[in-house]
Amino acid sequence: DWNVGDVTSMRDMFSEKEGFNADLSRWNTKSVTTMSAMFNGATSFNGDMPNWNVEKVTHMTHMFRDATSFNGDMPNWNVEAVTNMAQVFSGATSFNGDISNWNPKAVTGMYRTFYGATSFNGDISNWNVEAVKDMSQVFNGATSFNGDISNWNVEAVTSMRDMFYGATNFNGDISNWNPKAVKDMNQMFRDATSFNGDISAWNIQAVTDMSNMFNNARAFARDITGWNAAAIAAARDATKVSGMFKNATAWRA
Repeated sequence: DWNVGDVTSMRDMFSEKEGFNADLSRWNTKSVTTMSAMFNGATSFNGDMPNWNVEKVTHMTHMFRDATSFNGDMPNWNVEAVTNMAQVFSGATSFNGDISNWNPKAVTGMYRTFYGATSFNGDISNWNVEAVKDMSQVFNGATSFNGDISNWNVEAVTSMRDMFYGATNFNGDISNWNPKAVKDMNQMFRDATSFNGDISAWNIQAVTDMSNMFNNARAFARDITGWNAAAIAAARDATKVSGMFKNATAWRA
């Protein structure tokens, strides 16, 4: 066993180590502050590490990116110090592990967190995301995901660009979301072919880009004529709404 008790950075540690699949379950990670890209591209890795101490970790960006075999449970991880979860499970096509007890309360960036994580449909209903500003592409291409995220507090978010792009199974209730600070909803539900959630009460007054927002969202048929699109109107730029309902066949019917 390696003694890693004093290690503070595990950045890129097994990045691109395509044959790596050792047992790391007993590692003492109590001193680690960054795990960015630790298993990035480690395509064989599927280790078990449910009890790692990650309470000092602030950066997990790209941690399991393209770790295509990984499907470990990490229910006991304390991620309260983490500030950036960009691309943590991006391209982790096998991952559907238990991360239900994670509390990412300090996270501000969730860019591509589950991008292309085609197996993921885990319970993240209790995640505290109130500090998150960037949710662009969070579930882009997460074709299995239809989890309950109805209670997420998204009031700090400024970008939801491509958020559910290609999330073909998603039809969750997000009616109570208040995206009051969001400026970018470009392609937000593009190719989200199952989505027909009631978002009629959303506060979208800050949004400046809705181009292709429901492009090919073929099931979407909700009345959103009551939206206050003040920022869009003020911009007087037709490109910011271009393709908004292109191929949204139910809405256009």
